Amino acid sequence: MRCLVCKTNELEEQYLENGLRVYTCKECEGKWMRFGDYFTWHNSNKNQSETVTEDKYISVKDSTNPKFCPDCETILTPYKVSSKLSFMLEHCGSCNGIWFDKNEWESIKSIDLHHKIQNFFTEAWQKKIREDESREFLEKHYTNKFGAEDYERLKQTKKWIDESENKSMLLAYLMNENPYKL
Repeated sequence: MRCLVCKTNELEEQYLENGLRVYTCKECEGKWMRFGDYFTWHNSNKNQSETVTEDKYISVKDSTNPKFCPDCETILTPYKVSSKLSFMLEHCGSCNGIWFDKNEWESIKSIDLHHKIQNFFTEAWQKKIREDESREFLEKHYTNKFGAEDYERLKQTKKWIDESENKSMLLAYLMNENPYKL
């Protein structure tokens, strides 16, 4: 089976993480993982998740050329992994194999997502990433627009209003240009 990026190098069988089999390219260091191998490894290592104390991001150069599954020749679909990571994993929708460019596995492992790979390709996971990215974008936008101190005060005020039994009356008061005029 040939490398999905280099196209000429043969992938060599290798083992990661307590017997997790992958096929690696010596030149670009990409890894092909068959889902069955991951599933077997995942089920035998369910309770061995690490506790991550801080986010340690590893530099990844994501290859962007189209890739074809080395097992069934289906074109691979790129999927985001997390709103915190900028690269995408390529996934085969037919046999469920996964391509990892150099350092992608290590990066995923560094933030303890390597036990959740089976979720990456679901609509729910992808929707959560889009929501997280939107939230992060708007947080930055509002912070720039209002300033950090005013934005924090505004969030606290909103929380207080949202939790109040008199929410609608508080909002009516705030929206009234002159609440003391009859």
